[in-house]
Amino acid sequence: MTSLARQLEQLKTPVTDALGAERQIVSFLFDRKQAGALDREKFYQIGLSGLKQLKEIDSDIDCYEPDLFSEDKINFQRSMLSAEENEKLNNSLEKMLFVLAPYFQHTACHQVLEWLIYKYQIHSFNAKDVASIFFPYHSTNSYARLISILKVKNTEWNWLIPFAKEGVSIPFHRVLRHCKNFNYQFLSTICSIIQRAIKVVGVEYLDSKCNMYYSLFASVAIHILEENKNIDNALIGRILPVIGEGLKSKSFSFKCATMMVVTQLACSVELASDILESIIKMLLLKMKPSIFPLAIQTVVVLCQRQNVTSFPCKTWRKIIVKHEELNISSVLLDISKDTDISKFLLAVYKTMFEMLKEKEISSESMDNFFIVFKLFTDTEFLTIVDAVSLFELMFEHYGNCKSANEPIYGFDLMPKSFQIHMRGVILRFVDAFDIRRAEWIHKDMDVITKIMHDCKIEDQELGDITGNLKAQKTKKRLSTSNNMASITTSSMDDEPVKKIKIAEKEEILSNVQIVVEEKKPFKGTIQKLLGYIEGEKYEKMVWALKSFENTDYINNQPQDDLIEFAMEGFLMIIKNKAPDYHSEIKSALCKIPYNTNDVLCLLNQPKAIVTPARKKAATTSKTYFENHSPEEVEKRIITALEVFIIIESFPVNHDVILILFDILNNETNKGITDPESTSIYIQKLTLSLLIKAFDNPGSYKIKESDLKLDPLVKHIRSITNLRILRSSMMLLIAALNVSPVRVIKQIMSVFTFMGTSTVKKDNSLTLEIFEEAATALFKSVRVLDKKSKSGPKYRPNEQLIGISKVLCQSILDIPIHRRITIVRHISKCVGPTKVWIVILILFEEYCMKWQKNSEQLKNDGEIFEELCLEMISQFTPEIQFFIIHDILRYIIYLGGDKTPEHFNAKKYPNIIDREKFSMPKLRHLRFVILGFIIKLLNYKPLYDKFLPMSDEQITKNFSAVGKKLLLVIIDVDDFLTEQLNGADSKHKQDMLDGNDSTVSAMTLKYWLAICARGDVIGDKIRNLLPGNVSANIINELLNESEDKVRTGIRDKALQLLNAKLVNDGLFDTRASMVISNEYLIKFANKLKEWIIPAESKEEINRCRNAAFTLKLLVSHCQDDETIMDIFVKCMKVIDGITYLDNLMVGNVLLLASEIIKMKNMKIIILYAESLSKVCFETLIECDQTITRESINKKSSKTVVEENTLMRRRRLSKQSISGKTFEADALFICSLTCLQRITEVAIPFISSHLEKLIRIYCNLSFKYDDVPYVSFKDNSTLVPGTFGHRLNSIKHRLKMIGEAVCNIEIRVVLTPIQNILLEKGEFNPGRMSLLLKTLSEVFQNTETDQVKQYSKSLCEMFLKLFDIRKHSTSEEQDEIVTKCEINLIEAFLNLIDCLSEKSVNPIFDEIVQAMHSILRSNYLTNSSENLQLITYYTFFNKFYNVYGGLALPHFGKIFEMTPEILLKTNGRKTDHSELLLYGKHDTYDAKKASSLICAILDFIANCAMNRDFLTEERAKMIYEGVIDELENTKISGHEERCRNNLANAFYHIADSNVDLFNNEMIIMLLGKLNNESSKIRYRTLAVIEVLINKIGEGMATVLPQLLETLRGCLSDTNRRIVDETDKIIRLLNNKFRDNDTDEEDE
Repeated sequence: MTSLARQLEQLKTPVTDALGAERQIVSFLFDRKQAGALDREKFYQIGLSGLKQLKEIDSDIDCYEPDLFSEDKINFQRSMLSAEENEKLNNSLEKMLFVLAPYFQHTACHQVLEWLIYKYQIHSFNAKDVASIFFPYHSTNSYARLISILKVKNTEWNWLIPFAKEGVSIPFHRVLRHCKNFNYQFLSTICSIIQRAIKVVGVEYLDSKCNMYYSLFASVAIHILEENKNIDNALIGRILPVIGEGLKSKSFSFKCATMMVVTQLACSVELASDILESIIKMLLLKMKPSIFPLAIQTVVVLCQRQNVTSFPCKTWRKIIVKHEELNISSVLLDISKDTDISKFLLAVYKTMFEMLKEKEISSESMDNFFIVFKLFTDTEFLTIVDAVSLFELMFEHYGNCKSANEPIYGFDLMPKSFQIHMRGVILRFVDAFDIRRAEWIHKDMDVITKIMHDCKIEDQELGDITGNLKAQKTKKRLSTSNNMASITTSSMDDEPVKKIKIAEKEEILSNVQIVVEEKKPFKGTIQKLLGYIEGEKYEKMVWALKSFENTDYINNQPQDDLIEFAMEGFLMIIKNKAPDYHSEIKSALCKIPYNTNDVLCLLNQPKAIVTPARKKAATTSKTYFENHSPEEVEKRIITALEVFIIIESFPVNHDVILILFDILNNETNKGITDPESTSIYIQKLTLSLLIKAFDNPGSYKIKESDLKLDPLVKHIRSITNLRILRSSMMLLIAALNVSPVRVIKQIMSVFTFMGTSTVKKDNSLTLEIFEEAATALFKSVRVLDKKSKSGPKYRPNEQLIGISKVLCQSILDIPIHRRITIVRHISKCVGPTKVWIVILILFEEYCMKWQKNSEQLKNDGEIFEELCLEMISQFTPEIQFFIIHDILRYIIYLGGDKTPEHFNAKKYPNIIDREKFSMPKLRHLRFVILGFIIKLLNYKPLYDKFLPMSDEQITKNFSAVGKKLLLVIIDVDDFLTEQLNGADSKHKQDMLDGNDSTVSAMTLKYWLAICARGDVIGDKIRNLLPGNVSANIINELLNESEDKVRTGIRDKALQLLNAKLVNDGLFDTRASMVISNEYLIKFANKLKEWIIPAESKEEINRCRNAAFTLKLLVSHCQDDETIMDIFVKCMKVIDGITYLDNLMVGNVLLLASEIIKMKNMKIIILYAESLSKVCFETLIECDQTITRESINKKSSKTVVEENTLMRRRRLSKQSISGKTFEADALFICSLTCLQRITEVAIPFISSHLEKLIRIYCNLSFKYDDVPYVSFKDNSTLVPGTFGHRLNSIKHRLKMIGEAVCNIEIRVVLTPIQNILLEKGEFNPGRMSLLLKTLSEVFQNTETDQVKQYSKSLCEMFLKLFDIRKHSTSEEQDEIVTKCEINLIEAFLNLIDCLSEKSVNPIFDEIVQAMHSILRSNYLTNSSENLQLITYYTFFNKFYNVYGGLALPHFGKIFEMTPEILLKTNGRKTDHSELLLYGKHDTYDAKKASSLICAILDFIANCAMNRDFLTEERAKMIYEGVIDELENTKISGHEERCRNNLANAFYHIADSNVDLFNNEMIIMLLGKLNNESSKIRYRTLAVIEVLINKIGEGMATVLPQLLETLRGCLSDTNRRIVDETDKIIRLLNNKFRDNDTDEEDE
């Protein structure tokens, strides 16, 4: 998108869209083409039709906003409405949208929306309201269609845009994910929808028709709260206000939803006591009977999950008052049936006893109090634990009242009904009462007596309490958490024993044990057992069947006899003989060993399978299961399946497996779905038996031909029973060992969920089943891969790769709302060490189908990236980094454009088959994978996982992976650099050879893009690694011996260190996570060893790199001794500046400057002066070679075209050793070092101040024409180029200048004066910068201090007024003029500090100097005469600054001005007497013109003040001004006349009107009679300017002016005639308009 397009896009609004030349028709029901074919009447009819259909559902729907559907709205234009009208319409539309919300999925609602979209453009004007009002339907296709036309950009709903582009609905988990972002802002948005709905349509409408808003809020809030790890203060802060509003709301549904959220909140997090109290108050106060049961249930949960000790007394008093209305007893009874309310009751009891203790119950309310007390102590729901708590509080209350010598408050007034009730409670829970009684026997017996008296309890009703006193004192009080057993136990020695007076007869009898004599085991034969069965001696049969539990007995019996018994047993069960003994028979049948023929016989289905003949059947004709009814066959099969599932060894062969599959198919084909039906039971049994057969087939080896998976998969797709679904999936997994590929394909077809029944239901059970299946699947895959390790053709992870390829081929077929769940679970199953394989295969699948410029495939790529992010994000950060490491390793292994020799090695599996990829697809694969890694490194959830980790955990967990990542990014960089260099060489060779370079150019472009991504990954990883982790890695690499360390590895280690020192990435806000000072000192000590006066290439590079890293490091290092050692080593290198490598010394200078910047006073005192001397010597030498012309010539080429390859090489080098300045290295580095010295140590180099100022001014002048851009706005300059260096030099000089300007004037003044007044070669550029510096010194200095030096300064400035004598050519004139301006500016800044009295002597001296010039009759163009230009320029600047205050000083000067003006007029004065003169277009003529212009401007300035320009002074000057019209011999005459002369004439005339009317105009018009056509023409030019300036004021001289002008019309010069005609027309226009105005009046 172009810049203009972006601006237009930003300016788009609904109004501008509606006013477009071709308004785009947007439709909800039709596509663009169909909508374009419809007219406005058709849309209106569609809307009315929908409204009519909705009226059948809601008869009042057309009454809410009827104006929206009136016929006059057909020609309505919304864009023409005023702001007030538009606001009114918005309110009307908002109400209508809320009214439509309940019917959103109805077609009629869509039709109404179509009209609103077409006519009122709600998709644009009201997009935010539409998105929010219908958001409860976010998972529907209708909502997906709706958001695809909404314009929600730049609103809080812009997160819907990706879904709108894809045209898909929004799954609930994506809503949750969005809600968790931005501090849970979306939760507040949902609440605001409810608030707005209540305001617009009211509570009643919402409760009756719009419960979906409350459901949305409750489901979102509850799901977020379910994940305990996500709960933080931000979330609580969002939810609590909503809870408060919901509990206070009049809406029943809102209250219910809020209570659900409160319940989940209580289960998820521990709340503060004040928050708990507030919630309980809102729950219990102002509760109606309809909501009271839910409120009590919520409070019960709060008591169970939170530390609720009691309830607010004020709240409980309200409950007491409203007890009849609330029906407390039945509510508590219902709740207690399913819920433990012990903790709730304890809080109630504590509250009520607290109210008694504080005496907050009035005598009038006491009856109600005890009624409620009775309700909450109802024995229908009271447990012994509750009774213990009640009695404990009761005893304490009595005890406290007795201690205070007060009546038992409350209980002294309790009604008789409550006495009877409490008596019943005590007798019902006498054990609990005795426990408390036993405690108080030795505390206060009177309390027990009082309670028993008040409750009418007699001693004999309770029993005696005995026990020794010591044990009683040490006995711990029974807690309310004791169970019944601990309460009722009374036989322990150290417990008080309750003696029961009368033992119950039933209890004694129940303890009597009856001894029964056991029979001996049955040792007879099976035939004898069969005889018992035949004789119906079932008691003996049962006795005999017990022998089957003995394995030896079974083994000693003939197999045929056992089978015969088994068949008889099955017949008994089938025929329902002796039903009381069927369980014993089945147990015996489970002990018998069967063969496959027996299994086939028992499972045989009539007309379904021909059962093979058993061996015994050949000798006997006895048959068992003929002529059975279908019910009996069904019972036989069920019994057989039950038995076979239990037996230890189930015989398996091909026929057995087939018959089991046949049974399953027959039952599934029946289509019975009742979970209690026999068919479903048979399916469950059959599946279980098949799983058993596949897991333990015995000696039989199951073949692929045994598998009948297609019907099974078909069955899974239409299944309705969850248990069968789970068993079916487990059967598929069990078949994996038989045919992995076939089973995997079948499983993936199930994972795509193409069925129509249970598997389409999104609930936790179905997904749990598939998760179990996936777990088992990948477990089997790991087993298969492990088994294949020993094979000769072993390829690592072959089975995992196979299943992953199948998964990836089907991934897009899985519905959107299920993909995330499935891939997350698959990644768990695969495990963190192998998940990278699945990710690579996912991208392989995408790239295999990739085509250039395919929008759909681009969207698929985004889906694949999102799935991969979900797979990785559930792991810990260090595991995610290991995954990144493995992927990057494989990228290297994959190689470049040519297949590497190692590609088929065993180290890596053949994850990506290069042979299947074309070159573009392979390149795209590499590009996409690197892009995904960048996206992962920018993934917010990755960073969020760092937050709960402590610094120690981060350091510990990342040490291993950090080193691996550093090494891999080094290898990636080497690999990409190799490929890029090869592509670059090939491209250059093609260009040299004249070959077609299109392919090589594209290859180079590709590898540049890949390298860019690789560099981004490297930077991200370096910045992501925590400081101390990086430090540990770097320390190991730097300290490795030379023979162990790889080439360049130290450079990369330094590169990482530099990155961490520049920016600590994620951890820059965690102060403790930057590199610790301990590591910094280690690095400093290591690197300082490399700072030596090196001469070999390797040592030079090492010294450069170390200096650059130390420059970044020293500011963080806190060891002064180490820094001192580094600086001493730096000075040794700097001392060799004349013969050592420039780049190395330059880097060391920068290091030294960084240390100086740290303001270490010891270093500054010892070395600042010597270091500055080196810098001065270098800069002076450079100043002699640098010229202003060469800089300006190069400066014009500062925009350097730097391609990506150059930039990458530069950045790679710069990140290790800093910027490369080439030949300017020493110059720039010395300048930088000098800058640092001037900033912090300028007092220590005061003896060199003159040298500093001189070199600063020289260099600043030479670089003055270079444009300076602030570093913040320096993006247009290419780093490392000459333009960038020029900007850097300008910046350094600017900083030095600021330091000089801030020096005290007493120190800096003498060096400046010495330079300005020195005799010798004149340097205008240096003087110009020096004067500018002096001006800034004045501005930075107090006025009183400046005054002290005013005399010497004034003398200096007046001496410098002869500056123009140095201007001898036009080339120098520009510089001298600029210097003159700076001189005057500095002088004016000085004058600004002086009083008026102090200024008078200055002007007196100037007047005297000007008199001297006039009287001395210097030669024309003498240097003395040139001073007049400077003087008059000064006067004009002085007037511009002070205005009328300057005029008192101009009196004498004005008197001299006519004479000076006359001596500049070549027509009135002889050439030899002229002050300045030169032939046309010469430099001397230009100087003369400058003087005349300055004088005329001075006259104009003086003439502006009428008090100053008296008639006398006007007469003195006007003739000289008018005579200047004849001064044509001085170049620039016409321009002077139009600008300067006309301006001066006008101001003189304006100040003296009479003089103008009587004398000046006559003299001016007289010039029109001059013989020279030039003079006549320029006079006309002046007249034209005057007419424009004076206007109506020319009326007094108009007659004579017109008369003179008419004479000019006959002039022989055509230019004069044209100019005259122009003036006459100008006069006509001005005065004709005036006449017309007068006539109108």
